[in-house]
Amino acid sequence: PLHWSNPTTSVSITDDSAGTTIAAHWVEADGRSASLEARVDLPAGHQSLNVVIPWSAKRFQFTSKHQARPAHGVFKVGDEEHCFGASAERSISGDRPEVDHSEAWGVLDVGRGRWRYSNRWNWAGGAGLALDTGSVVGLQFGGKWTEGTGFTENGLIIDGVLNKIGAELEWTYNWDRPLDPWTVRGADGAVDLVLAPKYDRHSKVNAGVLAMEVHQVFGCWTGTVRSDDGVSHRVEGIQGFAEEARNRW
Repeated sequence: PLHWSNPTTSVSITDDSAGTTIAAHWVEADGRSASLEARVDLPAGHQSLNVVIPWSAKRFQFTSKHQARPAHGVFKVGDEEHCFGASAERSISGDRPEVDHSEAWGVLDVGRGRWRYSNRWNWAGGAGLALDTGSVVGLQFGGKWTEGTGFTENGLIIDGVLNKIGAELEWTYNWDRPLDPWTVRGADGAVDLVLAPKYDRHSKVNAGVLAMEVHQVFGCWTGTVRSDDGVSHRVEGIQGFAEEARNRW
């Protein structure tokens, strides 16, 4: 288990063979207490994307990306309480009048290595049901930091099975207008998607030799992806995110 806390916030992440439990408690800026209890299931046979990106014999980064894992739980701020995920009503005890029976998906990201001092990267993900095939489509895309290494962190998770994409993808977006559409496309047509952002989580820290700035947008993906078996999957309005990060550390 992983635990972190300070006087106003605590986070706990616990893995087991069937999934991951996330528990967090914090105090909002207006003084209200808030909490999250989430369960990210790991269905039998569900695959993730794992890759080591090498820059030199001494500089590398391992990343493990888990997309399209079913999630459910409870989010509470003050007296407001919301359940999410189709299993929320069964998994959380007590009366929960505001249960969301729509899809809910968890994303987990694990990394370890020795980064270069100056880095820029893209990361994007999402999950939902394809309109035409009914398959669960998970999206896992990255860029910039992998260029020139011969490796990528790109892939599709179709019904829990990883379809690895070895080529770099083309990202189009406006750093200065992050709420404009973001597009991700593959030269072979296997990926042709547009993200319509609804919210931009912008963070910026500049401490001279150490700096960080991120635009991470959340919204809905629409378009098509093609799995390794040649089947095209059409998605429309599935939840997801995309980001660019610029770091010196």
